[in-house]
Amino acid sequence: MTPPQGSETVTTETPAESCPAGPPPQTRLPGTSAASVELFAPGGVLQQWPAPAWLMDRRGRRLVANDAAGGWLESLGDSARDELASRAIEVAASGNPARLSLTIGEGEARRHLAVNLGRLDGGDVLALAHDVSFEGNLRGALVDSRARFKDLVEVSSDFAWECDGAGRFVFVSARGALGWSAADLTDRMARDLICPPPEWAAGDDTLAVIPFETHVPVGECVVWLHTAEGGAACLALSAMPLRDRHGAHSGVRGMGRDITVERRQSHALDEARRREQALGAIVRAMHETVDRGEMLQTAARALTHGLAAAGVALLQPDDTGAMALVAGCGEPPVSDDAWTDIARQARGGLVALEFAECWALAQETVYRGSANGLIVAWFDSGTTTDGHGAFARSLLPDAAHSMALAFEQAAHQERLERLSQVDELTGLANRRAFMNAMVRRIAAAIRSGRPGALVYVDLDNFKSVNDHAGHARGDEALRAVARLLEGRTRSSDIVARVGGDEFALWLDEIDTDAAADLCRDILRGAYELRRFSTAGAPPLGCSIGLASYDPSSGESASALMARADTAMYAAKRAGKGQLRQATDDSVANPGPASAVQP
Repeated sequence: MTPPQGSETVTTETPAESCPAGPPPQTRLPGTSAASVELFAPGGVLQQWPAPAWLMDRRGRRLVANDAAGGWLESLGDSARDELASRAIEVAASGNPARLSLTIGEGEARRHLAVNLGRLDGGDVLALAHDVSFEGNLRGALVDSRARFKDLVEVSSDFAWECDGAGRFVFVSARGALGWSAADLTDRMARDLICPPPEWAAGDDTLAVIPFETHVPVGECVVWLHTAEGGAACLALSAMPLRDRHGAHSGVRGMGRDITVERRQSHALDEARRREQALGAIVRAMHETVDRGEMLQTAARALTHGLAAAGVALLQPDDTGAMALVAGCGEPPVSDDAWTDIARQARGGLVALEFAECWALAQETVYRGSANGLIVAWFDSGTTTDGHGAFARSLLPDAAHSMALAFEQAAHQERLERLSQVDELTGLANRRAFMNAMVRRIAAAIRSGRPGALVYVDLDNFKSVNDHAGHARGDEALRAVARLLEGRTRSSDIVARVGGDEFALWLDEIDTDAAADLCRDILRGAYELRRFSTAGAPPLGCSIGLASYDPSSGESASALMARADTAMYAAKRAGKGQLRQATDDSVANPGPASAVQP
């Protein structure tokens, strides 16, 4: 740099001091141009410069400096001063600018400066410094953060990925995912990995959005993906859409976590809970429900719910050996006459059946080595025997054990009910069962408007048979009476033993004349009972009271029974072995008796 016209150069015998010691910035040293002094003079451009600035000669000695450089230069160490002087000499000699970095201070007070050196026209070297501590710290922090994130991604078991705007993988974490390497997945369309869930996880929701192509943030989205081995894995994906500087969608970045094991465990727990609920409901029904039909119906509902079936049928063999429906839920897929054939197919174990609009599983129930029932569960055709049916296949055998006990308990309960309603000696209905049945028949007669009749039969001289021939002979006589009455009535009629030697009949939809004819037929047949009498003893026979029922009368079952009983006693008073018809005033005026001869 050439000094301007009119400037003067000051010389001195005192040599300029080496950097950084020196005179105040405004002092003019030997070799310093007037223009340089003006730059660093008070009010000068470099004196007001906020960053450190100073001037050095060709030997690397400091000539002048601004206030910002004073304290900074004083804190330089020897090695830094030597490096600064050396570089200044090079710049002065070559004329090529240079840049170097210097560090001052220790610990948290450490500062980093970038120093730019340039030669002026006069040969002096101007140094301008810039504090880059913040930029350096920020750059270091970014580098550390990037390295830390890279390390975390590489050691993480999660699946980190990035897709471009078309949904193609452009980055995959180094370890890859699901058996695929990072190279296998890079440049591949991400949606091609998506697969339907396996049948055991069929309840997983259908994807509302594809995470690899999403335009909105997605958190913990459950997705099933193909594995490299050809299987399926369940991942929970979180994704964040990316946008370019114009705000347009440019891709998606996200993380995925393999939750297949968790999903299987959750499914297993759900199946165990459903199994416990279904089997527990059957056991509770056995313990808590008194009514046989209600118990079996409760079991059918529990199985339908536990199996997630469209319906369940519970079947037991009837008196002919054919399978009959005893309880169920839903509309059966077959007619009643098909159950027996299904039972034959299921003999010895579980069998799967295919129908037009559904499929079914049939399981035989076995109690103490003998089949005592059948469970048939059917499912909508939307579910498959290989998937959803796996749980049903595992539950039905266990359910069959419980249902075998339930069927046996129901049969035992039915036997007890039968015993409570059947006369053990004759096999006829007992008094309680007869009265209950008569109440139902009277209600039916009222609805239909058709008449009926009640017949009361009492044996004549039965005590003599017991006294002379013994009770065993008397029991035999009672069984003969039962056969006599059953042989002369219709299947729709009811025959009962209502006392020791008293019998009653309900005759359905019959008028008085027809009922009287039937009673006279019974009297004729009663002559066969004489064979139970011993020689010299009064002959065994019967007296009959007949009470016709008018549906419009509103008469109760007990009142009808009382009229027939009164008519029977009237027949006995008239000489036994006779029929007496009851009228509304039969107690006061019993009406005529009729005797029947063999």
